[in-house]
Amino acid sequence: MQIILGAADPEMSRIEQLAAACGLPVAYATHGGERVRSYNAYQADGPIPDTSPVWTVECAIQDVVPTVRIDHHRPGDAGYGKPPKHYLPASSIGQMLDHLARAGYRPLPEDTPARNGDRPGLRSTGTGWVLVQTYPDGTLYRSDIPADMLYTAAADHCLGAAYRGECPGVAPDDLRVWRTHTRARFQRISYTDLWERQEVAIRRLRQQPTMHIGQHAYKDARNASIPELPEAAAILGVAVIYRMRDPQYGEKEGLLNGSPKQVQAWMHANQDRLARIYGDPARGFAGGYVK
Repeated sequence: MQIILGAADPEMSRIEQLAAACGLPVAYATHGGERVRSYNAYQADGPIPDTSPVWTVECAIQDVVPTVRIDHHRPGDAGYGKPPKHYLPASSIGQMLDHLARAGYRPLPEDTPARNGDRPGLRSTGTGWVLVQTYPDGTLYRSDIPADMLYTAAADHCLGAAYRGECPGVAPDDLRVWRTHTRARFQRISYTDLWERQEVAIRRLRQQPTMHIGQHAYKDARNASIPELPEAAAILGVAVIYRMRDPQYGEKEGLLNGSPKQVQAWMHANQDRLARIYGDPARGFAGGYVK
C-alpha cells in the first residue's frame, strides 16, 4: 500500500507520523516536479503509483483513482459538510485513524480492553474520542485519542467552532496555546512573536468596518492586509470577508468563520459577481474569484 499526501501543513505532518508508526510508505503529490501547495493539490501530475492499494490525502493525481480518498474540502468527500460535533471523523487525520484501524493497522498504543459491541475504528465517548484497534491475537483495545490529535482535527476542520467550544474534548483556551506553539514551530518563529502577531491582528480586525447581507453582519477586511487574519477571526468569533491574490486563478474573495446561515447568505449574494464559488456552510467558509 502507498499513501500519497497533499500540501504540507501541521495536520499533514501528523498524518505522515501516523503512517510511519504503521510502517507504511508515503509519497508527496507533485505538480511540475515540486510538492503541491494548497492551490494546486487537486491538479497533481505525480507520482504515478506502481503498487495498490493507494490512499490519497487532500490531493488528486491525474489518471489515478485511489482506493481510499481521505479529504473534507469538496462535495463528495467523506468529511464535507460534517458539523463541529463530528469534527474528528470528519477531519483528514480522523479519517486516517479510522481507515488504519479498520484495515488492521495499529497507529496508537493500546490503552484499555474494548467493550462489548466495539468494532475497529473511531468511537465517540460523548466528551472525547477513542480508537478501537485489533491486536495480533484478535483482541480489541480502546486507545484514547491524544489531545494534540483532537486539537489538530478541530483546528483543521472547524477552527471557529473549536474556539467557540463546540468540539467535544477541545478546550478553547488550551487550543489557542497549543495552536500558537505548534504553528510557531512550523513557521520557525518564537511563540511570543506569533502570539503578539495574533493580538495585533485582533486589534486591527476590530477596527474594520461592518457590512451586512440581509440580517447577517460581517467584518469587511477586503481592503486591509492583516497577517493572522483567520486566527483573529476565530478567536474573536466574527465572520470576516477578505480579498487576496490566488496564484492560479487571480483575485479571490472569501469568507471566514461564518455561521451556516452567514455562509449561505454570502454565497447567494455573490453568485453573479464571483466565479467558481465554493464553500462549506457546516465548516464556516466560502470563496470565489472576481470575474
